[in-house]
Amino acid sequence: MMIGLGPLLLVFMLGPCLTPPTLAQDDYRYRHFLDQHYDANPRGRNNRYCDTMMRRRGLTSPCKDTNTFIHGTSNNIKAVCEDENGKPHGENFRISKSPFQVTTCKLRGGSTRPPCRYRATACLDLLFSVLQYITNKNVSEISASKVVMALQKTLSSLLLLLLALLGLGLVQPSYGQPMYQRFLRQHVDPTVTGGDVKYCNLMMQRRRMTQFRCKQFNTFIHEDIWNIRSICSTTNIQCKNGKMNCHEGVVSVTDCRDTGISPAPNCRYGARASTRRVVIACEGNPPVPVHFDR
Repeated sequence: MMIGLGPLLLVFMLGPCLTPPTLAQDDYRYRHFLDQHYDANPRGRNNRYCDTMMRRRGLTSPCKDTNTFIHGTSNNIKAVCEDENGKPHGENFRISKSPFQVTTCKLRGGSTRPPCRYRATACLDLLFSVLQYITNKNVSEISASKVVMALQKTLSSLLLLLLALLGLGLVQPSYGQPMYQRFLRQHVDPTVTGGDVKYCNLMMQRRRMTQFRCKQFNTFIHEDIWNIRSICSTTNIQCKNGKMNCHEGVVSVTDCRDTGISPAPNCRYGARASTRRVVIACEGNPPVPVHFDR
């Protein structure tokens, strides 16, 4: 089933576990999760990648229908369970503070007998949050049916439509435009209503805008992506580059401006939280935001 959604979020289930201070590498459930879903540095993220990884991870006897590989450090994934990179979200859920990149492998054909062939869907920076169901504080098994049950109890029908099973490959993304993905990474953070200096310093680093040079100015919009996308349906106005694909709206933002006192990657920013008029450029059909103009 193909459904176009935005933003795209990954859902995964957390089982009974140990708290991080007592987490041992020989904990079966944690190692099982890493074996099936963790690949920090993928070489390519195409169909061949899926065919190879599913076989190497022992997921082809029989052929597993769908599997998602998370690309990030294990420490960043575990940090979602703590305040370092996560925060409570509803009942028994946590939401991450930074994006994750994933590759979802979907079995091609109806047979579960080897040889297995997979179709890859790579989500690059589409994920600006990760929801997790927790019983204690660690990552365990992905379970589609249990995730749906938990979401039905705790999330609205809209969030259920957006989130349910995307990371498990049952819903495929339709917005793969690099500019849209970049816009989400650089400018969208609906988890807060405003930020301070500490927020800017942390978020600019997490969103990869201080790796090689300090980005001088950046704005984070603290609105649901649907509210941001609705700006694209307002009257066209002229962008700074002269094009007529810009639109304006009033949203909650945090403006982060480089102070110039520290070089990359240890950039230091000033912060200003406000509700103000913004102008964004939109493209596509239906239109999605691709550039923050002013």
